[in-house]
Amino acid sequence: MSDIVFSVDIPADDEGYVLFCCPKCGEYFKIKPEDFYADEIKEIYCPQCGLTSDSYLTSDVVELGLAMAENYAMDMIDNAFKKISKKNKNSVIQFKVNKTKKKEENPIRATIDDMEISEFPCCNRTAKIRYILKYSGSYCPFCGGKQDGNN
Repeated sequence: MSDIVFSVDIPADDEGYVLFCCPKCGEYFKIKPEDFYADEIKEIYCPQCGLTSDSYLTSDVVELGLAMAENYAMDMIDNAFKKISKKNKNSVIQFKVNKTKKKEENPIRATIDDMEISEFPCCNRTAKIRYILKYSGSYCPFCGGKQDGNN
């Protein structure tokens, strides 16, 4: 069987920032997709705890991806049972296939708007972080450097 690939579109807010969530401390922050995919950015750092992670996907994105995968698997199982049912149509043993109820695939919305654009001069980039982090100090999401408040 070939590899199956699912694509989940994560919407950007009005200023082009996409929501991320640190799995280690639970902090939400937003960065622009072009910064996330920039070749010179090797890792993304959480603005609150300063740690890196393999994934910053929000629970909404993970839930949607899992629902899409489960629905695809259930469709494959339903189709396999339909084929078996058709093959055994005139057989002594027969069964009826009921379609499996699909999981709801809720679209992702660009949520959490109580963030402010913060400049990170060390990397000449911006990100959206919570107001309290902006003014009390944070870590640069692009290099991990500690930033004093009021940046």
